[in-house]
Amino acid sequence: MFRFAPPRLVNYGLRSCLALSITYLLTANVQAGILTFDQAPNGSTPTDNSGLGINDAYHINGVEVTFGFDTIADGTWTADTPAIFEQVGDSDSGNGFQSYYAGGGHDVARPGASSSLGDFFLRQPNAIGAFPEALVIDYDQNISALSGEIWDIDTGSFPSYEQWLVSAYTASGALVDSTLSPQGLRQTDINSLDGLPWTFSLSGNGIRKVTIEFVGTTSIVGLAFDNFNPTAASAVPEPTSFAILGLGALSLVALRRRRMGVSSGTPQAS
Repeated sequence: MFRFAPPRLVNYGLRSCLALSITYLLTANVQAGILTFDQAPNGSTPTDNSGLGINDAYHINGVEVTFGFDTIADGTWTADTPAIFEQVGDSDSGNGFQSYYAGGGHDVARPGASSSLGDFFLRQPNAIGAFPEALVIDYDQNISALSGEIWDIDTGSFPSYEQWLVSAYTASGALVDSTLSPQGLRQTDINSLDGLPWTFSLSGNGIRKVTIEFVGTTSIVGLAFDNFNPTAASAVPEPTSFAILGLGALSLVALRRRRMGVSSGTPQAS
């Protein structure tokens, strides 16, 4: 004869499936390991306009990573000047950007995007003005993927524009991967990235160094760098994560149908 699995067993399996799904998603988010720069490498809260030492390493996702600017620009991509912690919303002589759609405030996200910007980000050593030298990111070992955000890519002096080139290199200096940001639109254009992030991802074998270079034409610019994942090409949970949770939801629907007397399972032999 044939019979359907008892609802009690289905309920147990459903609970297990949902528990595993939730655990998987939470674990994936924890392991994402995003550097928001809301904390210094030692775990303390930064102060506005303080420097991140070029040898002060973050230990995250099993790697050691440091940041700094190459102001000598001799082609070796060697960090010699600290990046600066910039406090969100603190308008003083040192800033990373100005947002037209946030009322002209400095270092403020466009309405609706503030939670992504957090409390701090990294900026260039000097105030907004002549374009900065390259931001250099160094690793203590090879990695194969990374991602991050550059905020507020726009221009206030059209037709000149802001634009950035992000490149990944091996320890010997060979180019592994690169990506070019969009050219910044006039900041008053609703379609511009004024007060919004541009997300980049790079991948390839043997990545040991990353550079972020200004390649635009405007003469008034700042760099606002945030939400850096040093070992993954995307901070968003993989589609399979949502698929697992979706299976749990489908199981819940099946259980409800069975309790209402509608068969939806697979018959079992006995």
